[in-house]
Amino acid sequence: MRGILQLFIALGALGAGFLMMVNPDGSKIQMPLGMLEDSPFKDFLIPGIILFTVNGLGNLLAGCLSFLRHKLAGWAGIFLGCGLMNGSDIS
Repeated sequence: MRGILQLFIALGALGAGFLMMVNPDGSKIQMPLGMLEDSPFKDFLIPGIILFTVNGLGNLLAGCLSFLRHKLAGWAGIFLGCGLMNGSDIS
């Protein structure tokens, strides 16, 4: 089950990250640049690269490790899961 969830997260992150890199103004995913007002980013290029590589490729690799029952699959899932929780705004 864990591998399926990781591949599902990877699929969404790869798609969204790619669109953010191709159109850093956010027009392809209908995200206004005003969302970045209080952030260090002027457009969605760097967040798109991070989303694509860490959440996209990282979860793709972790999902493959889970399906292969690799000994590092659990650690990869914990690391990437904590990264997803840390990225959320809890206020």
